[in-house]
Amino acid sequence: MRARKRKPDSETTKVISPKTATPPGQVSLVVLNGDDAGVEHFVRGLKCVLGRDSEQVDITVKSKGVSRRHAALSWEKNRMVLEDLGSTNGTFLNDERISASVEVRHGDRIKLGDLVLQVIKVDQPQDTPVYELRD
Repeated sequence: MRARKRKPDSETTKVISPKTATPPGQVSLVVLNGDDAGVEHFVRGLKCVLGRDSEQVDITVKSKGVSRRHAALSWEKNRMVLEDLGSTNGTFLNDERISASVEVRHGDRIKLGDLVLQVIKVDQPQDTPVYELRD
């Protein structure tokens, strides 16, 4: 298994002001396929944008069919939701294309282009692995 690839905290950490709520739990996304299979990305802050343009997003993913600003994960009323940001190829949750914000849960699979990510709630006990790597 590859080592985790992470940007330095100064580049990825968002400051949460005292006026905003702290996210209810820490979440990460594990890449399940492609060259970056096994890489874990940590979702930080109240909103996290995913896409291929490192200057415009919080988590950069390199994959065919991923838009510059593809999708976003955000905390709303103590739940994490996924929304498509007008991507060309759409955003899928558990193999269903989304057209509005939808709640994501531990173990769900998010597909951006040909890239598949699995949602892992970090503060949830992990007795058995939830994800499996694909070639």
